[in-house]
Amino acid sequence: MKNKVRAVRDEHNLHMALIKSKLDDDMEDTISRNLLEEHRLQLQTFNSTIESYIQASLPLNDYTAKHRLGAIKREIKRIEFHLPIYARRQELLNIIRSNRVLILKADTGSGKSTQLVQYLVDGGFAEQGRLEFGTC
Repeated sequence: MKNKVRAVRDEHNLHMALIKSKLDDDMEDTISRNLLEEHRLQLQTFNSTIESYIQASLPLNDYTAKHRLGAIKREIKRIEFHLPIYARRQELLNIIRSNRVLILKADTGSGKSTQLVQYLVDGGFAEQGRLEFGTC
């Protein structure tokens, strides 16, 4: 699993290097700069999440070990999708913890409907019975 995590980090860094190489210092390429910042934030989120799993106490049983391994695999898939919402994961969870209602508006394809629910479940909201959804 360590090799897979390392490979994902390397691939993400390669994407960032490619974007940087295409930036023209004389021109303001806003889209490329925003994309580069998004990738940087995604990698930061990935690294901190993986680090929290590594620093956690050793699993007490097979169920806990399988659950943690599954969570690491989900993180790898999440960063591979390059969805914009991934970079804002912890920020969203903190906002949701401190507010009763959240209206989230983002572009189509950003990961609102597919990823946010998974973040909430991973964040323990389902176990606490705090999930209610409405759509507009």
